[in-house]
Amino acid sequence: MQPILFYHGGPGLNGNPERQLLTTPFAEAGFALHCWDEPSPLRPEGYPFRSTDAFANVLDSAEAFLLKHYEGTPLPVIGFCFGTNMAKYLALKHPDKIRHLFIITPAFLENLADINIFRHLHHDFVTHQMHEEATQMDIIIRNFSGSFDENTIAGWSLCAVNPRLFNYYWQNQDQRNRYVVHYSGAYNIDADSFFSTRGTQFHLHGVATVPTTVMYGKHDSIISIADEIAGLPEHFSDMKILEMENSAHYAHLEETDAVLRVIRGTI
Repeated sequence: MQPILFYHGGPGLNGNPERQLLTTPFAEAGFALHCWDEPSPLRPEGYPFRSTDAFANVLDSAEAFLLKHYEGTPLPVIGFCFGTNMAKYLALKHPDKIRHLFIITPAFLENLADINIFRHLHHDFVTHQMHEEATQMDIIIRNFSGSFDENTIAGWSLCAVNPRLFNYYWQNQDQRNRYVVHYSGAYNIDADSFFSTRGTQFHLHGVATVPTTVMYGKHDSIISIADEIAGLPEHFSDMKILEMENSAHYAHLEETDAVLRVIRGTI
């Protein structure tokens, strides 16, 4: 089977849900799916976690994962959401080792995703009569600077207490339920990794020349689709962009068959 690498979203997440949900359909389509897990203190046996330069360390671990699986033949690479940073970094550093990039839900404009999520959660707090939380989130939104500062950190800390946070990422809530159960134990959501990685993140300069296919869900209200698409030429020079009709943020899980048809038709 054709090996294919998957770099998950986040940060603070891992590839276990995709490993559990996508390995079989990918195998049936002829692909051996290998899912990367970001460094985390929850997985001390994995790539070492460093909080002081967490984003650079995440990039290093993504590179190590590529080199582990590269055996002389360029590999197709999938980058989802925050994983688009890993995919771009690898394409810049190792273009000879990547056959094709598949970017699912481009998320280079994290500040716009932050404010979109905060607005969703403010509405949620109001709807569920969580008045104190709604007031706090209203203040956070009004003070939002676009940087990952103390105000944005407070916003994400407030999001973390809302059990309905993930609802806003999905068109299909049944699929959401099948997804979230795979975050447990060593593969739980890691808040320390999230805050350390976002707090040390830096811009990846350069335009990748590896052939790239970008896919996004038509119903995604987390990323700012128009802004992300407008900025993609700053990241990729040889690309095509496809809208997935029946999904939101997680197109690869809500429209797995359609995504696989794109991948098979490309490589």
